[in-house]
Amino acid sequence: MKIKFLIIILFVAFLSACSDSDNDIVDDNKDNGSDEPPVEEEDPRVFLWVDASANYSNLSTEDGIESYVEKANDIGVTHLVIDVKGTSGEVLYDSDIATMNLEWDGAQRSRDFDYLQLFIDKAKEFDIEVFAAMNVFSGGNRSYQRGTVYEDEDRYHWASTTYTKQGELLLSPEAPDQGGIMLNVSLEEVREYQLAVMEEIATKYPELTGITLDRCRWDGGFRGDFSEKSRQLFEEFLGQNVHNYPQDILDWNYSNGQYERVDGPLFQQWNEWRCSVVYNFIENAKDRLATVAPEMEFTAYVGAWYGQYYEYGVNWASNRYSPYDNASYRSWATTSYHQWGYAQLLDLLMTGNYAYSVSLEESQGWSVESMAIRANEVTRGDTDVYASLYLFDYIVDREMDVNQMERAIEMCFKRSEGVMLFDVIYLEQYDCWENAKNGIDRGLAASQ
Repeated sequence: MKIKFLIIILFVAFLSACSDSDNDIVDDNKDNGSDEPPVEEEDPRVFLWVDASANYSNLSTEDGIESYVEKANDIGVTHLVIDVKGTSGEVLYDSDIATMNLEWDGAQRSRDFDYLQLFIDKAKEFDIEVFAAMNVFSGGNRSYQRGTVYEDEDRYHWASTTYTKQGELLLSPEAPDQGGIMLNVSLEEVREYQLAVMEEIATKYPELTGITLDRCRWDGGFRGDFSEKSRQLFEEFLGQNVHNYPQDILDWNYSNGQYERVDGPLFQQWNEWRCSVVYNFIENAKDRLATVAPEMEFTAYVGAWYGQYYEYGVNWASNRYSPYDNASYRSWATTSYHQWGYAQLLDLLMTGNYAYSVSLEESQGWSVESMAIRANEVTRGDTDVYASLYLFDYIVDREMDVNQMERAIEMCFKRSEGVMLFDVIYLEQYDCWENAKNGIDRGLAASQ
């Protein structure tokens, strides 16, 4: 167990003794009694994410890629995370399985433009390692009417089924107030398709350091999935029929000009079932990757707000951490919810600490520091956790608050194993590469 993790647990215990708020840090861990000597710490990693669509135009030439990699090296980046399967479900390499994205917002690429290999080759010059990221269960861009569910009539029905606030069951491309299109995780053909894409990426690009799973989840905000397939699998999980579906899980009540969720008698069990499906997928993906690329690291990105992340049907904690033991989580967790925690299956986990507030002094409930502490608490040292920043959070009045950004980067090093910055586009657009370097340098110094 890492020394840093033990220090954080002691700090959490101190905080919990001083707090009685549900939003404060609460110590609901137990020491696992390990007598193993501390493991010597590795140098912190600095990850920089490269989004598939936001950077499409800038990175449609070899010169553009070289420029980004050189700038990344200059600020101390050690690892690049290259998004090669975007939220539309299209991919940025010549695939035999998925549709290749050859145009975005007027920028075009040829099929032989080997985007990922160009990154790998250039990064190698600076000893920067490369991970390939995929938006696993994302399946379409509704605004552009393109992507997986729009390409093929059969795949249109891969879309998640939404239980709308107006009481209708609609495929997500047809549902109101729907953003990006998520796929139905219940469908075996959907899961198998994602695994095949992952295997293809790992096979085509053996020089990758690892694979990162993003959006490996259900549709958020309790929008889905409420298909008949999900009903069938949920009933098998329960061992009983659900007679009032989906109202026995949840319903919507309109009052005082807004909709409120009303949890049904099977709400907690439904949360657990959804986590079980994602857990089984993660476990399968880990095994499949180990078969085709045993040296590659198996990693994931999630949102750091653990107390709300059950809405996405994911338990990214350790399976030794029981959220039911935390009184503030019992409205959604079961006594067996913990068994679907998957942190121990990962080589590392990136958590999105999306907050403008940096320290506990600024906000105990929603700050970079509080979320980093909670992430370490619930993962129990079972994987290395890298606090991650959404740089858009630091844009104030159309300008980057570089002081706050630098403080946030430094905090990630103090409270986790390093940092991941999302996304490179903000460093480029707001010309704050040097400020990112300042934060990284301060973080590295603080972590010594």
